[in-house]
Amino acid sequence: MDQENLKLTGLKMEYSFLSEQIIKRFEMRQKIIQLTLTIAAAFLGAALTKNVPPSVALVFPPIAALIEIEWFYLEKRQMQTIKYLRKLEKKIPELELSWENFKDLRMNSRFHVRPLSGIFLFSQLMAVFIGVLIYDTGINNWSFNYNLTVPFILLLFIDLVSILITLKLVWKIRSLHNA
Repeated sequence: MDQENLKLTGLKMEYSFLSEQIIKRFEMRQKIIQLTLTIAAAFLGAALTKNVPPSVALVFPPIAALIEIEWFYLEKRQMQTIKYLRKLEKKIPELELSWENFKDLRMNSRFHVRPLSGIFLFSQLMAVFIGVLIYDTGINNWSFNYNLTVPFILLLFIDLVSILITLKLVWKIRSLHNA
């Protein structure tokens, strides 16, 4: 009987530790969103200033794709931890209806992952849209940039690849939650 209690105590400690890890990962996820929005605001704000070329905004999408890769890694580890916790919960008799099981019965967590990961995609698309604009002093308004230089086209290509990477990661995150 002593061996059984020792094993159960170890499982409870592991459960407690992993639960804390989930909370820390949620906090890290929020910080990543805040960082992304701050960087987006800086680049897009600078690009909309009259004396700065709007193509400055085209630097943001690759940065957002790199941040999205970190987001994907956190989300993948989070889902693995949650699945493992569910297995642990079945081994601990005191946890008949745990938070994870309750949450699964009441709400579907994948619905709030897509909007959050959509922040990366939307901010990248906004940056590309703003990046292809130019302020025309003749008409005192913004118009599309028709001066296609090699660096400008290269930045657009890199942005397109970055957006495709983000789309792929958003799709993978969605499939993680559906599995």
